[in-house]
Amino acid sequence: MKRCLLFLILLLVGASLVIAGAPAEEEETGPQSLSVAGWGIMTDPSASETWWPLHSFMADHPEVELELVEAPTEEYPEKVAIMLAGGTDIDVFFLKDQSMFARELEKENLLSLDDLIAQNGFDVSVYGGAIEQLTVDGQIWALPYRNDTWILIYNKDLFDAAGVPYPTNDMTWTEYRDVARQMTSGSGNDQIWGTYLHTWSSIYRLPGQADLEDGDICTADYSGLRRAFELITSIQLVDHSAQDFATNRALGSHYTGMFWSGNVAMFYMGTWNLGQNVNAIREGNMDFDWGIAQVPQWEGKRDACLGFVTGASINANSDSPQLAFELLEYICGEPGAIALASHGTVPAMMTDQVAEAFSAIPELPDNVGEGLIVDRVIPEWPLNPLAGPLSPVFDEVVSLMATGEITVDEAIDMLTERRAELIEQSEDF
Repeated sequence: MKRCLLFLILLLVGASLVIAGAPAEEEETGPQSLSVAGWGIMTDPSASETWWPLHSFMADHPEVELELVEAPTEEYPEKVAIMLAGGTDIDVFFLKDQSMFARELEKENLLSLDDLIAQNGFDVSVYGGAIEQLTVDGQIWALPYRNDTWILIYNKDLFDAAGVPYPTNDMTWTEYRDVARQMTSGSGNDQIWGTYLHTWSSIYRLPGQADLEDGDICTADYSGLRRAFELITSIQLVDHSAQDFATNRALGSHYTGMFWSGNVAMFYMGTWNLGQNVNAIREGNMDFDWGIAQVPQWEGKRDACLGFVTGASINANSDSPQLAFELLEYICGEPGAIALASHGTVPAMMTDQVAEAFSAIPELPDNVGEGLIVDRVIPEWPLNPLAGPLSPVFDEVVSLMATGEITVDEAIDMLTERRAELIEQSEDF
């Protein structure tokens, strides 16, 4: 079976990609400043994927003042939407996912970058196919910042103590549930959870999106999500192999803290968690041996997982588009990619120097390369006008299902009905 190695091929073979040109100089009329919106960019580098390149830029460009506008991770897309609608002065902001991209593009809050790319001689071919995910109607609306897929992450010490074999790259979802049951033990302060399931709706959708036929998450028959929904709700509400959704929500649990505490055997999360764990080890917040594997699959299904590009964009109403693009060139270019890679986060750009920075990290598991192999990457949200309005619908319906307020079948019916209502209410769909 032909397999695609997301970035390890570049790490092994090397790529001699060079960004052509340099940003055009502007006349300085006084102190230069930009307002940048992101998550974790001021307070918590260990839980952030935006901290390092921005702070590296500030160190290299003391003449430019960056005003960092921060919002909590889970509230970030909505906070930015509110700020943009209210006319808040934001020059650059990150597009956390494709639904946010689709929504802000529809609201005309994104500046087309084509002219700036041409004027500054910036070579977008270094991103390969990632740039296509940020291109609509032949125009580029953001530069790729990160390129992530989902992986399985596990605590080797807990598996060793339980005498249970480590998760493998060919683990099925059925086996995942069985192993989670085996690894669950104790109570109170001695509680060991077989797995952790974060409160994002994508956690509940992920095992099902490879199951969807004749369409994607915006267009397919939602009955294809049934066995995924049944799997995840059974782990929480029947097996009790993971802390339940309501408790996670009430306590404000975060996947990093849950895993770093050492009482979660395994969980699936995006590749951004690699960098978070590396930084946690360096700061003394994680002190056990860990490994990763490919995300589980259904029996008889080809290797597939969700993936998405995180983009960095310029506000269409920015007063400093040229300076904003210089920031994008840095954080989305090789300097920013090296800053990300040196802390274990997978950037969108991969050059020889970036690959070298990533491979030099001793805190990463020995098998990190194998865990990043995937045969098929499925966009978490396609570029569809429905993506923006459907995302909160999934959040709402999944929360009802995960807490047992509605059944799996009722959730599927509700998703189908709500989608039909959205289509009926708008001419854009």
